[in-house]
Amino acid sequence: MAKTKPTTQLQCLQVWGGSQAADQSLAMTGLNGYLYAKPFEGAERGGDVYYISSCASGSITRALIADVAGHGVGVATVADELRSLMQKYVNYTNQKRFMAAMNQRFTQITDEGLFATTIALSFFAPTRKLSLSNAGHPAPMLYRAKTKQWSVLGVDPTDRSNRTTADLPLGVSQEAGYQQIDITMEPGDMLLLYTDALIESLGRDGKQIGVRGLADRLNAMPHRTPQQLVLDLIQQLEADDENDLTGDDVTAMLIAATGSKGEWRKVLASPFNAVRGMLRGSPVGVG
Repeated sequence: MAKTKPTTQLQCLQVWGGSQAADQSLAMTGLNGYLYAKPFEGAERGGDVYYISSCASGSITRALIADVAGHGVGVATVADELRSLMQKYVNYTNQKRFMAAMNQRFTQITDEGLFATTIALSFFAPTRKLSLSNAGHPAPMLYRAKTKQWSVLGVDPTDRSNRTTADLPLGVSQEAGYQQIDITMEPGDMLLLYTDALIESLGRDGKQIGVRGLADRLNAMPHRTPQQLVLDLIQQLEADDENDLTGDDVTAMLIAATGSKGEWRKVLASPFNAVRGMLRGSPVGVG
């Protein structure tokens, strides 16, 4: 695996991400993180799209991972559209409004039948509140420092027994609604977002490990930094079956709560930062 780059510190009004390979440590107000992405067959861009943004005050972090059904120009268009939406909603804490906007825009641009499973979160550092919505994506994994245990967060939409008309993948129905899970991230808590290549990996019994199996793997691993944990997990899955993680794009994003709440003077100054950002143009980083 490529050597990790120096940690990227997200700046006010910045949107970082894309659909290319990545091996990157990240720092946001109240959070540390790590992003690993490997497109299928070493392609320049894959069908997995990831973005992280920081608001004008630095107090709101938004992140998403999308698994687009398709490749090539269509996926590139989707990646660009998602980045534009991340920029538009960078200062909004309303998670449901963001999800509705993504789904509406997605149905407009996917005339060729493309759709995407997507998981998105918004984190407000002053209160440590994290809001999460899931559009047909594998359920995320939550680690609580207090119990030292990983568990599946929310209902897993990829389980057919859980399927309803809500939380459908983006682009399936313009009328789809999206639920919201609200939790408080205490210092040391972690959240793992990932695409389906991880849960479709085969165990030593030759069967897919699934969401529950992934949680079991994480609980059997020693406590690590975000980077070490993700890389160790990838290595372990590859060791079980040499063909694992080779037939699809692979993306994993792990964030860890630091307990930092940011500076309130920056929150109060956020309207001025927002205006300044609009005048200069919001910076967009692509790693």
